[in-house]
Amino acid sequence: MEVSKLIQNMREQGIGIWTEGGKIRYLKKDGKLDDDIKNILIYNKKEIISYFEEERERFDKFPLTDIQMAYLLGRKNSFEYGDVASHLYLELDYPALDSVKVQKIWNQLIDKHDMLRAIVLEDGTQEVLRDVAEYPIYISTKCEEIRSKWSDKYYNTETWPMFDIGVTEDKEKTTLHLSFDFLIADWASIWTLLIEFETIYYNKGNGDEKCAISFRNYVLNEMGMKNSSRYRRDKEYWKNRLDIIPEAPVLPMRSNAEKSNKFIRMARKLSAEDWEKIKFFSSQNSVTPTATVLSIFALCIERWSVNKKFSLNLTTLIRNNKYTGIYNTIGDFTSVDVLEIDLSEKIIFADFVKNVNKQIFEDLDHSSYSGIEVIRDLRKRRKNPMLLFPIIFTSSIGLIKNDGMVGKVNNNGISQTPQAFLDCQVMDNEEGLFINWDIRNGIFEEGVIQDIFCTFLTYLKKISESVEFWNQQANVELPEKQMDQRKNVNSTFKEIKMDTLQNLFLKSALEMPKKTAVVDECGEHTYEELLWTAYGIADELQKCSCKAGDYVGIKLNKSFFQIASVLGTLLIGAAFVPIDNDQPEIRADKILEIAKIKCLIGEKEETHKYREKYKWIDKDSVI
Repeated sequence: MEVSKLIQNMREQGIGIWTEGGKIRYLKKDGKLDDDIKNILIYNKKEIISYFEEERERFDKFPLTDIQMAYLLGRKNSFEYGDVASHLYLELDYPALDSVKVQKIWNQLIDKHDMLRAIVLEDGTQEVLRDVAEYPIYISTKCEEIRSKWSDKYYNTETWPMFDIGVTEDKEKTTLHLSFDFLIADWASIWTLLIEFETIYYNKGNGDEKCAISFRNYVLNEMGMKNSSRYRRDKEYWKNRLDIIPEAPVLPMRSNAEKSNKFIRMARKLSAEDWEKIKFFSSQNSVTPTATVLSIFALCIERWSVNKKFSLNLTTLIRNNKYTGIYNTIGDFTSVDVLEIDLSEKIIFADFVKNVNKQIFEDLDHSSYSGIEVIRDLRKRRKNPMLLFPIIFTSSIGLIKNDGMVGKVNNNGISQTPQAFLDCQVMDNEEGLFINWDIRNGIFEEGVIQDIFCTFLTYLKKISESVEFWNQQANVELPEKQMDQRKNVNSTFKEIKMDTLQNLFLKSALEMPKKTAVVDECGEHTYEELLWTAYGIADELQKCSCKAGDYVGIKLNKSFFQIASVLGTLLIGAAFVPIDNDQPEIRADKILEIAKIKCLIGEKEETHKYREKYKWIDKDSVI
């Protein structure tokens, strides 16, 4: 059997295979190798070692991972809250850098790491290029020039390179600029590159150590694990939870949320002293520091959320450490976990953190079935293709060993991800805990995220100051400003007479029939016109057997007729269900189906499928 087919055979049986130091290494999640497979490996040992050492498959195309495919699709504007590249922009300040030396070192890294020579193809594959031209770093005297070009750069994934490196020099410092598409390197990989850069630049080592396994080989080995009993076990674990996994937090969003693809950042640092205390208290309670910080984040989100049981999108950067030196390999190893948070009942903070910690480890223990697959299953099960988990928590606590780095990250960085509204990122080193919140513009009501962010910082400080907080009820208070606002709003003794919209309208129509009630693109319309049109619509609805308590869909553009349709519906005691004509058709269909509407009022030009499915009223039916 050809060696390539033998290796493919092994992968299809859930056996990962690679070589290291002239020896065959393998990984089988189901346990030990069968004797017959061992004998095949022994018999073909020489050929297998030669195959990998000669790198015969190194430059062949290979599939994207689940997360890479999600990132690639998220670049398209056909997906709700898509039209965004998965991207990181980062700046580090140095006392001084020699730009010639910087360029030489980055070209060394490009030559060493395959994924720095990778492109991603529209057919869902990726490819490492055998040869690329020397990469010229960008040199400028103005930080803002590079920042404005690269902070949200959108790369052509089929063209190399999918990253940029630049240097800005001034009298006081040199700034190193990095722009990376996450398709080729995740957050941990980018830090690995930075550490290697400094190791070579400051003569701490030569950086020649080879990675034990390529990203390509890792991906193919891990994909082969989908034929293992572990994968089937993990799939069953998530299948059994599909009906109970809560949806995303419902936060105060703008009623006319923009489809902006721009992100903004809020950043702070928790001191080393405070961070050490949090790590100490976490250890005392037998939980990880990540679980502790995530729990405070969840409490802050819950304080502003309508639902008290919700799911956060937990980004994990963990790799299969059965592969020696896997954290030296560059690539996108990101995975996600749909993490359930339950704050529906009162609970002590320490117990809440323990619950979160336990849930994280249970989920990670079943992570061979990916979070992307879980989200796909949830969309199918709930018949909602637009189901999103846009509130993200990304932790690299304890993962990135960047202590002693000369370059210092400044606050001008930004990241963005498709279908993300808020990404809370935390990373630690000897200086403390670094906190970045990257927020999609135009989504949330003004001031909401700022208030949640300030509360998050306040309570991180609180849990570092006293063990008492751990034994109190898990709860965060609103900022004083909001508490005062709520008191002012609620402290009213004015008696308000309750009435319905239609009754208030009828009163106005009787008192001032000739006054202008509505102005639209066709002109001005009086209360009298509006009244008779509303009566006409009410009459048509009754002809369609609509009665009090029924639901009427209104799928109209803003106009006089839209207002009349609302009033006509209310006049017969029915409820109206507004459908935005600008939203995707599949979403409109879902709303109509869930609402179980009795009749649909729509535009004259509306598609025939609605006319066939629902009792139909349009302008010509009434006027």
